[in-house]
Parts: sequence; structure tokens; C-alpha cells
Amino acid sequence: TVAGQALFAATAVPWLRFLNRGRIAEILLQGGLDAAPVQSGVIAVGSANSAQAISQLQAAGPALVVVNGTRILSRKVLASISGGFLNLHAGITPAFRGCHGAWWALASGRPQLAGVTVHWIDPGIDTGEVLKQALIQPTPRDSFVTYPYLQLAAGLPLLVEAIREFFDGSVTRAGIRPDGAAGSQLYYHPTLQQYLSARLRGVK
Repeated sequence: TVAGQALFAATAVPWLRFLNRGRIAEILLQGGLDAAPVQSGVIAVGSANSAQAISQLQAAGPALVVVNGTRILSRKVLASISGGFLNLHAGITPAFRGCHGAWWALASGRPQLAGVTVHWIDPGIDTGEVLKQALIQPTPRDSFVTYPYLQLAAGLPLLVEAIREFFDGSVTRAGIRPDGAAGSQLYYHPTLQQYLSARLRGVK
């Protein structure tokens, strides 16, 4: 499995990025997204779970921590401050936890669950309480490498809304209820074989 995942990442993903570079630029423009690296206020740490990361969190003492794209945060990190941790997850939870939620939703024949979730982080993996969710509508021009950009464009306004509600004291729960058959599953990176199988079924 790991070899298949590595092969997919080394072959299919760069090829898709090259083919879809124009579509990625289009989504960035339409969504008002800025892909330039953040230049100021950055504190680099070896790991989000390191003693250095915990020290920085404790020094800042934030009421709210916004998380995106990190490894799974340890219980020690989550307990290091009194503030809450809010995550922008690339999938509809609880049905699609883990990686690449939109692609897995499409690949498993559930396009109605291709989307993004804003949720509280708890000790589980993408199991925290859902605050906001939105669906994406991929076009025939979209693929594995463009779905995350569609999710960012759909999810960032929800994240901003959730942050404002938190500080206003009016956070509400507004999740999408997956159908009874959806269940809850943890997904990982696809293998090359899984990707090619899905592509033969029309999921790029």
C-alpha cells in the first residue's frame, strides 16, 4: 500500500499538477486566494507536536487556534492551553475523515458528500464537533489536484465566519447530515492503482 501511495505521489500527482496548472490559477483567481508564501510573523517548528510548538502556544496564550494541514495534534498539545483548536478539514465529516475527502467521496460514488468542514479538534482524528460545512461542485476540468483548491475557496469564508462567531459568543452548529449509509471512515492517500481504477470510472 505504501509503495502504491508513493508511486502515485511521484508520478500521477506531478503530471496532474502540470496538466491542471491553468485550472488551479483560475480557481485561485475566482476564489480570491493568494498562494504566495506568508513572509512575516512565521515561527518555524520541527513538529506541531514538539516541545517548541507547545512553548510557543503557551507564550501566546491564544483563546483560539486555527489549524490547517498539520499532522494529528497530540493530547499534550491540545491540553497545553485553555483555548480551543479549530480545524479546516478537506472533507465532509464524519463520513470522510483523514486525507483527500473530496476525491474519496467522488471515487466512492458519493459526490453529494464532496466538500469541506470547519470543526473543533478533539483527541480523535477529524471527530470533533462540526460547526460549518459546504459542498463543492467539481467541473469536468477538475481533478485530484484541483479539488483542494475548490475546498479552500468554499471553506475559508466559513472559517472566517466561525472565528467571528467564536469571538461574538454566537458559534452555531450547522453540519451536513450524511445519509445513513455513509458512516464514518478514515481515509489515507490513494495508491496509484486506486487512482487509475477511479479514473477509469470518470473520477480524475
